[in-house]
Amino acid sequence: MSAAEYGRLAREHGKLLKKKLDPECNIIVTGYPHDREWNKVVLDICGEYTDILSLHCGFAKTPERTERQYLERVDFFEKGLIETIKECKAYEALTGRHISISVDEWIIWDFDRRRRPEEEWTVGMHLLEQDYSIQEALITGSLFSCFHRYADWIDIACIAQSVNVI
Repeated sequence: MSAAEYGRLAREHGKLLKKKLDPECNIIVTGYPHDREWNKVVLDICGEYTDILSLHCGFAKTPERTERQYLERVDFFEKGLIETIKECKAYEALTGRHISISVDEWIIWDFDRRRRPEEEWTVGMHLLEQDYSIQEALITGSLFSCFHRYADWIDIACIAQSVNVI
């Protein structure tokens, strides 16, 4: 759906939840780290009932990406995060409402390393297992540093494997 449609739907749900169920509940809406227009439209429409803007981000190593490009994904994400923070700051300056950010479901994948033949597994079938290397450790450490740098805006940061039980 479009950002305007999503914003209207989120607004109605937020209004019902806060007015009828629990005025203290936190409403989380979906944002995109590299789509300022989406974030602006959504916040303009449902920001009155929004507490947190959620960003999902994936760091995938694919055959098309070089090792360097794989490692640079954090820089790409951080640039989008900075733009999202600017959008939240602009909304706060306009309305006085602080909307924080949740980087929920960030995930690191190396598609080549996660596909193992079934015979390597002794129990159960292969699903979404992932072996990690020093590259993924560098990406994770870089992300933790990024989250720390913007801790005044990021309230939640969850690796997808923990919240999705992968």
